[in-house]
Formats: sequence, C-alpha cells, structure tokens
Amino acid sequence: MPVASLPRVHQRLSRQSAAARYIDVAIHRRRARFYLQYLLPHISTGKRLVDIGAGDGLLVKMLTDATYAASVRAFDVESRQLGPVPVEVYDGKTLPIDDAGADISICVTVLHHCTDARRVLSEIRRVTSQRFLLIEDRFNSLPDRLAVLGVHHYLRWVESMPFDRHGFASTTQWCQLLNEAGFAVVETKRLGIAVPWLPVTNTLFICEPG
Repeated sequence: MPVASLPRVHQRLSRQSAAARYIDVAIHRRRARFYLQYLLPHISTGKRLVDIGAGDGLLVKMLTDATYAASVRAFDVESRQLGPVPVEVYDGKTLPIDDAGADISICVTVLHHCTDARRVLSEIRRVTSQRFLLIEDRFNSLPDRLAVLGVHHYLRWVESMPFDRHGFASTTQWCQLLNEAGFAVVETKRLGIAVPWLPVTNTLFICEPG
C-alpha cells in the first residue's frame, strides 16, 4: 500500500519498514481483543454505543458485532481507522450527540492524552444515560509509573502520539475525577497486560451517571 494512502499516524512506520508496520497493526488488533473480554460483560445487547477516543475503530467494531448494538458512533480528534466503523473526527471538546444520546459510552486509554481530562469527562457524562466504561493505565506505584512513561515515550517516537505525563493518575485520583464529573464508580477492576512486550497494566472503572 502506498504510504500516502495510509492513515497519517501510520505513515511514519510505513517509511521505516514493512515489518514495523505489520507489528504496529498486530499490536492494535491484540489490544482490541484484550479489552473486548473485559468490556463485554458490562454491555447489554441492543444498546446505543459511543466510543470516545476510538482511534483505529477496531475495538468498537468488535463490540458492535458482539452486542448487536442498536447504534454505534466512534469519535477521535484524528482518525487512525483500521476497521470498517467510521471514526468521526471532532474537536475533542464537544461531542455532536444529544444529551443522554448514548446508553453506554466507553473510553479506553485516552484521557492521559487529553489536555483537559475534566472537560472530556464532563462531556461524556452529558451524553451517557446508563453506563460509562473507562479503562486507564495503572499508575499506582513506582513500577507502574516507570512502565507507563517508558511505553508512552516509545509510542511518541513510533507513532508521533503525544501524551501529557501529568495526565496520568492513580486509581483513587481517577475515582475522584469521575465523581466530580457526575459519575458514581460502581466497581474497579485491575486488568492484566494487553500486549506482552508492552509492560503496562490497566484499570477498568465501571461507572453510572450519579
């Protein structure tokens, strides 16, 4: 495939080598399958789904197929689409969705890339009527922090993906931010490592509108 026809975020890899490009896509697919198993138990069939920070769109496609979603919309500030679900580009501030227009919203390892996570959470709360599922990088200990920062420096080099080192938070801090945004945190679950050679663990926050 010509470099110019690839999503912009993958063009740097394409210029490096076909092997690097193959590894990148394989990582994205493995991560999507990993997160799918944890999200599915909390999503009933026939719901209106919204994925904020959908990136390549692979995860939301898998969720759509597994839950027979009534409708699905995926948003990101930049489309890195690898799957068939259209990823709508938005300004990162205001979602083009009516109040309570989504039954279930998901946001997977995105907020630490945002310049204003509080504003994003507030907007997610506005559009969510039943449940919000947040997955964020675990940042509770020194090993957590070293792994997370190391991986994100790598991602910034490989995919030109920015991150704010001050955007990472502990489980307790995320719960506080979620409460401030109007969510009640029903449960938190520590997840394993999505990709064996990327030593970052995650936490799933199962939330309901407060």
